[in-house]
Amino acid sequence: MIEAIEIRPTIAKFARQMERVLRLHDAKKRGWKECSMLYLQNKLLEEVAELLTATTPNEDLDATWSVETIVLFADALKACLEEGQQATVTHEATDVANIAMMISDNMNEGEEAAEN
Repeated sequence: MIEAIEIRPTIAKFARQMERVLRLHDAKKRGWKECSMLYLQNKLLEEVAELLTATTPNEDLDATWSVETIVLFADALKACLEEGQQATVTHEATDVANIAMMISDNMNEGEEAAEN
């Protein structure tokens, strides 16, 4: 049985944004069910790099993250998959989404007041 929980407004807002972005791509892409794990891993790393770049001031860009960090993440994900730890992968993917939501929420804090 699924536990009934109230969704935080910030999470609901982020989930709606996720759905909007997915729908934008529906016409051009065939969906993630058709994608290989390698393709999705590469896309994840690409999007993480884009997020880090978008949230880092230009003068700090080289000092805040490294390819080595991203490679370590990819290796850890691969190890989880090889060991059959799907629950661990789900947990870590949720962590990635949650941190992305937190970054988005903090970056858009001023916009929320303007919307009300």
